[in-house]
Amino acid sequence: MIDEGASLKQRLAPLAQEDVAAFEAFMAAVGRDEEDEGRQSALHAAAETAVEVPLKTAQLCAAALALTRQAGEHIEQQFVSDAHAGARLIHASLHSVLLNVDANASQLGSDDARDRARLSRDGLAQRADAQLAAITG
Repeated sequence: MIDEGASLKQRLAPLAQEDVAAFEAFMAAVGRDEEDEGRQSALHAAAETAVEVPLKTAQLCAAALALTRQAGEHIEQQFVSDAHAGARLIHASLHSVLLNVDANASQLGSDDARDRARLSRDGLAQRADAQLAAITG
């Protein structure tokens, strides 16, 4: 479990920079002249990344919650409150990155892409809520 936690941490770390780059690309697309013929396609492409990165981040947060639940079966009683606090922080982080999906999904290029993003977002949120309830319940 320790190795799995370290792997999750390693995979999460670069996503912060990816999110910054996605935001910058999205803002650059938004800032293009509205008369620019390539603006709309640039906006859709930037929105794809601006949705994809937080979804990847949320998936890793969900994996961390699952690991926290698994670890809960092996910790001593005096550390249960720490595990609960950590689970709540991971849960809050997951929901926080999903706000970016909410903000950017409307700029995706098709209804199908928007629906897929929102469905993924909702599934991750619901699973995280269930995981947190199982951990802290």
